[in-house]
Amino acid sequence: MFKKALLLYSAGSFAALAQALLSFGLAELGWLALAHTTLTPGIGGATLYLKLVWGGLWSFFALFPGLSKMARWQQILLLSLVPSVAQLLYFMPQAGAGWFGLAHGWGTPLVVVGMNALWSGITLTVAQTK
Repeated sequence: MFKKALLLYSAGSFAALAQALLSFGLAELGWLALAHTTLTPGIGGATLYLKLVWGGLWSFFALFPGLSKMARWQQILLLSLVPSVAQLLYFMPQAGAGWFGLAHGWGTPLVVVGMNALWSGITLTVAQTK
């Protein structure tokens, strides 16, 4: 069990790094603006550190027993909803972006859920938890 948890934490952190680099690249290319969001992801030291730690911690939700019995797409969807709900309903309102981060634009919830689905897919693929 400890080995599986360690593998998931590592996979979640790796996926968070990939997601952070992709979201930074998409913002630099202006694609996030096309998605009607003003999110400006950074890849500075403190921001990247938080993403890696939280990415690892969120991955522990893949240890829930019922998740392994589902199809891969269901696993990805359910695992991605955990950080998405936390971001959209807790962290963004606390940061002053309003419910669902709508102060950043109407496309913000779609970008958040999409990026977290990417994180979830990478995490589950790297960890091979089926």
